[in-house]
Amino acid sequence: MSNVKKKKKCKRCQKNKPLKDFPKSAFSKDGKLGYCDVCWSAKMEEASKSRTKKAKSKAGKAKIGRPKGSKTKNRSSIVQAANDALEALKASKAYKEKFLVRADDGDISEFAHEGNALRQAMEWKMAGFAVTVWRQCEFEMVLRIIG
Repeated sequence: MSNVKKKKKCKRCQKNKPLKDFPKSAFSKDGKLGYCDVCWSAKMEEASKSRTKKAKSKAGKAKIGRPKGSKTKNRSSIVQAANDALEALKASKAYKEKFLVRADDGDISEFAHEGNALRQAMEWKMAGFAVTVWRQCEFEMVLRIIG
């Protein structure tokens, strides 16, 4: 055992230190990390600081896609505007509406009148199924871009 190395040189501080001062590593030949405990801790602190700086700098960059403010917390005004537009469209002849009812077992029914769709949904709900009801609208919209 006299030929076994009992000291190792740290890659960072360049000091020869006893092997007990080096953390274990499964990837090195001698089973010890190339950095002593103190240098390894400092290196990990620096790495974590640089990661947080990178994350903060990335957060400041403008993202491509949705404009800022499009994810509003209070969507009630947006929903109300959409409902108002649908009500105005109902008066036109180009507007077609269907009500779809779907149960969690995969059964789907289509209705022309909302009352019938709600009646079917209630029957399935009373039978113990999870039910989804939605309105499917078909209309033609003409937009004019002014700019």
